[in-house]
Amino acid sequence: MAAAVQSWRIYPYFGFAPTEMAIASATSPETSCFTVLGLNVLQRNHDHAATLRLIERVGPDILFLMETDARWMAALAPAFKNYPHRLLRPLDNTYGLAFASRLPVKWVVTKNVTDQETPTVYARLATRDGREFNLIGLHPRPPLPGQNTTLRDRKIGLAAKAVDGEGLPVLAMGDFNDVPWSRTTQTFKMIGGFRDPRIGRGNFATFPSNYVAVGWPLDQLFLTPEFTFRSLRIGASVGSDHRPLVAEVCLAPPTDQGDKTPNEGPVDDRE
Repeated sequence: MAAAVQSWRIYPYFGFAPTEMAIASATSPETSCFTVLGLNVLQRNHDHAATLRLIERVGPDILFLMETDARWMAALAPAFKNYPHRLLRPLDNTYGLAFASRLPVKWVVTKNVTDQETPTVYARLATRDGREFNLIGLHPRPPLPGQNTTLRDRKIGLAAKAVDGEGLPVLAMGDFNDVPWSRTTQTFKMIGGFRDPRIGRGNFATFPSNYVAVGWPLDQLFLTPEFTFRSLRIGASVGSDHRPLVAEVCLAPPTDQGDKTPNEGPVDDRE
């Protein structure tokens, strides 16, 4: 019975399930497409060179790194120089963040939504052809023995509510310390009106990095229906306990935007 229940929950993340997001049209203009790279570098990982090579090889337009302390920031300084827009918040508690963008950035901030030690990134960017969108970068605390998931769950849910109703496309990414089929992340998805490019294509496991064949997807990428995507892949190990998540996404022309999933749901979930 347990196996049946769990199989039903993860069924959408098998390759034979129906997909939820379309592949970008071959005629999508390059100016509306961009590459994102998300990676939890693992603060105690000393192989900085591997991450530098990854950034150089992928050349992402948006870079979001987690667990970056002062040592990591210094080691990655050569990569950050290639990004005109940066928000670097080194912390020694494994919740440091680094956000960098080659796309125009209207504003970018970090907020401590549920506690003072796990910041969340909120930003407003624009594609190269001027279309604006919001970005959320999340890294809440993981579940730990003797500590429930209340703060993590609130941080994930409140992040979606923070941009709900602004009328702009939204891209959400990061190490959620949660799987996409959990009630918490499904509530986040419902509130934000997000879609998941992995549905019908696989679970794209990122953790643990040495056993992704039997691992699970802790690192997430969610997009509102105004987006399509060209590619989504898990990168090679760079010495962290997470694998990098790399995607090329596009903002569809305004006349081609899909119907956004209504931000509705059970009242108790929204509360």
